[in-house]
Amino acid sequence: MGLKLVLLFAAAFILGEGAGMVKEAVSNQVFVGGKAAVSGKLADAAGNWGLSFREDGKPPVADVSAEELAKYDAWYIKNTEEKVLYLTFDAGYENGNTPAILDALKKHSAPACFFIVGHYLKSSPDLVRRMLDEGHQITNHGYRHLLFGKKAWVYGKRTTLDGADAVLADLSRLDSLMKEQYGYTMTMARPPHYVDNIRGGYTSYDIYDALGYAYMAASFDGAGWLPGATLEDEVNAMVEPMRRALEADPDAFCGQIIFQKDGCNMLHRTPVAFALQRQLELLKSYGYRVVSVEELTEHS
Repeated sequence: MGLKLVLLFAAAFILGEGAGMVKEAVSNQVFVGGKAAVSGKLADAAGNWGLSFREDGKPPVADVSAEELAKYDAWYIKNTEEKVLYLTFDAGYENGNTPAILDALKKHSAPACFFIVGHYLKSSPDLVRRMLDEGHQITNHGYRHLLFGKKAWVYGKRTTLDGADAVLADLSRLDSLMKEQYGYTMTMARPPHYVDNIRGGYTSYDIYDALGYAYMAASFDGAGWLPGATLEDEVNAMVEPMRRALEADPDAFCGQIIFQKDGCNMLHRTPVAFALQRQLELLKSYGYRVVSVEELTEHS
């Protein structure tokens, strides 16, 4: 990935206020939208926690164990020696990538987890149905994909949701639509851009607890979201770090949760549509199986 990518990914992904932050609750119980959210259990469990990405291709170093986080429905990796891994895709605005992604996943019998937003339900209901029919999991990435709170350093100009009630309403809207349109109950979520802090002293964990969601972070950046000189360079940037990691350590991806985008990158190109097939072939050549994220939460 290189130093530049590590720094950018660390900033935007899960450091500081990102996916690794559990903020101590003011009291043992907070009320959000009239529902009790037991945030005290999170504070008691881990306090503030974070992930540090120190080596390319290596799992991040956390200051609390994966097993401890799993007790509180927060996940970024599974501690296992078995050659299994988990694929997750943030699915915002469909631009032609998803059919190719679904084709590659079907070819390799690889279940994935798609974090969708409200626009996706409107623009691509047929693809949502295909995801479900082919055994993939759909999870909540926010109806409007607005930040839950401020993060001035990276996203200072972004519109944010105004407090815990607004966050709960936004997530509940998407949750209800999935039930109404597909009879499907979502059980996991990932906050937009991994910004967790919510005005008023709350965090995404409080809201997810109220909704009965598990928090799904990730341990490996599948890349493709940063621009390269050419599309070919971008595709290689999604495959070669994975190859180098496996050559250095064939067990490097045991239990890893891989994060990718199913849309275009910052130059509106679509490397994931071409790279995923190569990634899956590479992983298979090293004996890996892609398994459902739902299996992770049910059996860990």
